[in-house]
Amino acid sequence: MPAPPGMSPKDANQVLRSVMDDTENRLRVDAVISPDGSDLEIHYADDSIAIGDPASDNILTINSNGAANVNVANSIINVPYDYVSLTNSIIDGQTVPTTVRFYAGGSGGTLVATLVLTYDSGANLLTVTKTPLV
Repeated sequence: MPAPPGMSPKDANQVLRSVMDDTENRLRVDAVISPDGSDLEIHYADDSIAIGDPASDNILTINSNGAANVNVANSIINVPYDYVSLTNSIIDGQTVPTTVRFYAGGSGGTLVATLVLTYDSGANLLTVTKTPLV
């Protein structure tokens, strides 16, 4: 089996724009090939194509709303979440978020990640730090 291709130089947004067909609101999955001189057409409405990793046997699944859950490599929040809460502070007369908490299972769900934001005295953002869960 050949080695998988290397990492794309595109960022996540460029990759999504490349594979998304905005006019049809779906991933570009149609293909027409001619392996033996006759046409073979693959279409999302009639055919099924699995996208996955043969090493781990993980297969991409599509949610009932048509969305796919994806992990963005090197993302500071690398776990699934569906609710975000902010704690604000006033610095130099400006209200700024100082803590961002990410939950899975809604507002009463499980805390999965926390970001702490620090500012200088002029309310300019200095650092964003992911803190371990206690």
